[in-house]
Amino acid sequence: MTGRGAAVLMIAVFPVLSGCATALNIQNDRQIYGGVRTDAIVGPYGLAKGIGFVMIENHEKFSPSTNAMLGACALADLPFSAVADTLTLPVTVPAALGWYAEKGPDQFEVAPCEALYPPEN
Repeated sequence: MTGRGAAVLMIAVFPVLSGCATALNIQNDRQIYGGVRTDAIVGPYGLAKGIGFVMIENHEKFSPSTNAMLGACALADLPFSAVADTLTLPVTVPAALGWYAEKGPDQFEVAPCEALYPPEN
């Protein structure tokens, strides 16, 4: 795909992707500012893999150019997720407090992001 084609594709799908990390957060974990957390992790990591700062393993699902595009989309989505996450605080705060009360203070994780990128063995 040429640079022009990639730009057209990103412009075409951008309205659909705006705030999508928040939508995933609301459907799954309901973490406070979970969409922003996801974008803040996926964006830089995807870009780093795309431009070669992070080694890509043989079993990698995406090509470097796809990783770079996903990272760029996540970073572009971040401000929209910040707004959407703020609007969804009435849903995420009670969910987080319920999780905290159920699990107890010993099980509380400050930023549970290991599900996105599990540690390599």
